[in-house]
Amino acid sequence: MNIREEVEELKEMLQTEEDFGAIAQKFMNLTESSKFLEMGKFKKNKLLETVVNKALSDIDMPGILGIRISYIRKFNFYHGSFITEFLPGAVIYFSDIQMGLIVVPRDFKGNNSYFRFTGTIVAPGSFTAVKKSEENH
Repeated sequence: MNIREEVEELKEMLQTEEDFGAIAQKFMNLTESSKFLEMGKFKKNKLLETVVNKALSDIDMPGILGIRISYIRKFNFYHGSFITEFLPGAVIYFSDIQMGLIVVPRDFKGNNSYFRFTGTIVAPGSFTAVKKSEENH
């Protein structure tokens, strides 16, 4: 498969896959390609910073100490890593479908918390109702 096909498969998995670990693994496999990594340009993204901090607070972890986001325009795809005082994590987000995944390592034994999220902006005074779900592997 070429990179475009791999990214499209990742996007499809993000929308339909119930095993969040499989989505994370698909992304990690992509990051092994230097060609894929070279496609991105570093870019700040306030939405992703906010969502990552919210996810961390939901599991009683301190906020991020640093975050680095790369954007690949031709795929409408953001990906990056962040660091807490404990361990590094990862975030991916497709802006065209407004959906992403956050991976937060919980320990050094491979246990992770995953957060699939949507980036829909709601008007001030509005609210959203979300069923909270945490999956550990």
